[in-house]
Amino acid sequence: MPHILTLVAAVAAVLALIVFSFQQEQVPRQLQQNTAVSTEQSAQQPETAASRPSPTTQTSHNKSSKLSATASAYYQQAYEHGYASLVAAFESGAIANSDMSQKEKQKICELTLSRVHVAELKRLEHTECQVQNGKISFMSVNSGLKTPDGKIDQAAIIEKLAYLREHQQLQTDVTHTIAGLEYKEQDSLYSSVVGFDLDQVFDYLLSIDAPLPAYNLLNDHLRGHHPNLNMIKKLQQLGYSADQMSLKIINDVEYQQKRPEIYQYLNKSN
Repeated sequence: MPHILTLVAAVAAVLALIVFSFQQEQVPRQLQQNTAVSTEQSAQQPETAASRPSPTTQTSHNKSSKLSATASAYYQQAYEHGYASLVAAFESGAIANSDMSQKEKQKICELTLSRVHVAELKRLEHTECQVQNGKISFMSVNSGLKTPDGKIDQAAIIEKLAYLREHQQLQTDVTHTIAGLEYKEQDSLYSSVVGFDLDQVFDYLLSIDAPLPAYNLLNDHLRGHHPNLNMIKKLQQLGYSADQMSLKIINDVEYQQKRPEIYQYLNKSN
């Protein structure tokens, strides 16, 4: 009997050692993977509108690749000094002639185009980083352009959208495709606008008759950065009203505590 107990104890010890060794090997690799991805994700998407997640967005989030040292350095520069600081590197050919992959160069170019003012766009027209299609206009509604007091510079965004429109490069809606299949529902620039609560940009889109989406913009706003009664009432005047998803959003206990005025208003209007 003592021999059996000793044998059992020995087997248990070996199994414990194997599990411990496995954990020791896995954790560092996971930490290394997270570190490599974090720089790319923070650089590529420093801020996002709280709009409906599209199939392409969800897919891209699931795919991550390690950045080259050169790309990481440029993203770090953009993080510290803004994407406008990369314009000179495009003008000199430093980025075009770098050891980055074509995919990395394209991504940095797109992010730069979507996060700089019209003045920088004009400079980039003489480089290999130019606006090729409406994708850049769709990406240009973000919080990258700031006023001196730290707010999103709506005037700068409007100027940029107007400039792109003048050059037939403004796209206000897009049909997402994935795996060769086309989705019937389109994603609208309005989603990002209401997600960031950019009322002036919203009015600009209305003024140029940008088509309103069929899906409920009210929900994009409720999930956004700064939901408020002013934008809610504006959306209601356009025919959007609270639906089951809206009620699901505002009935969350934490949401009720943070936005009691919205909770009370929408519950009363229903």
